[in-house]
Amino acid sequence: MTEGSVYPALTRLESSGLLASRLVRSTSGPARKYYLLTAVGQAEAFRALKAWTTLTTNVDYILKTRSCS
Repeated sequence: MTEGSVYPALTRLESSGLLASRLVRSTSGPARKYYLLTAVGQAEAFRALKAWTTLTTNVDYILKTRSCS
């Protein structure tokens, strides 16, 4: 991934309320931005994990039943 794709994605997630950020001064260089999942972001991450688990379970089932036939 490039810097040109990561930071726009973080900005979109922050704009949609899934991330919060804070700017922290640095003793060596520019201030650094730190990101944290919001409560909404945590709920969305949990929902996405459940969907991913369901998908992979179903794919595993299909692959196992097809290889047994």
